[in-house]
Amino acid sequence: MNLRTFFTCVVLLLLAAALPAQTSSEQLALSSGIDQLDHAFYQDSEEGLYFIDFDAVSVIVKSIVILDSQGNEKFKVEGSEAPINDIFEINPKALGLSSGTYTLVVNSYTDSWKKTITVR
Repeated sequence: MNLRTFFTCVVLLLLAAALPAQTSSEQLALSSGIDQLDHAFYQDSEEGLYFIDFDAVSVIVKSIVILDSQGNEKFKVEGSEAPINDIFEINPKALGLSSGTYTLVVNSYTDSWKKTITVR
């Protein structure tokens, strides 16, 4: 009987030690998606272009918006037009954006990601 109790305690102790590792891996999975856009955003300073590699992230895009410094919407791509598993190119001059600072906003169905861009 004492041997059975000992093995039961050992098994419970090992299971309890494994729980924190499982929790941290779940938290890691939850941080993926829109948070990964920081690593999927690129700038071509020479040409003044910006790129978002949506193939490198696991996020479903609801909309992409560019706001001027006063918060006015200057450009918007809605759901069905939003890229999926593709590289999205932003050419500020082709969009008619004048020199200045803008906020690029990528909205998913659960979160938003913002990046400041400068047009020269």
